[in-house]
Amino acid sequence: MASASQARFAESRSARDELRRRINQATISAQIPPEEQRPRPSFSLNALSDEQTRKRFLDTIEWSFNQAQQAQAPHSSAQRDGPR
Repeated sequence: MASASQARFAESRSARDELRRRINQATISAQIPPEEQRPRPSFSLNALSDEQTRKRFLDTIEWSFNQAQQAQAPHSSAQRDGPR
């Protein structure tokens, strides 16, 4: 089972597809295929050598962190409050 911080992407194929789409759009030379075609996608760091491309990629990573935080938010308050 995925931790609360990973739940957004570990449990949702559509969330993973959206992240892949955003990375591919931000980093044209990445072109990460769907997960059934490549279980552990990667791309060369040279793809991030252009400053604008690197910024778009980092914006995408920031979006993914925000998505994970939003998915974790209900779990965080339950963990913080503890059982009643």
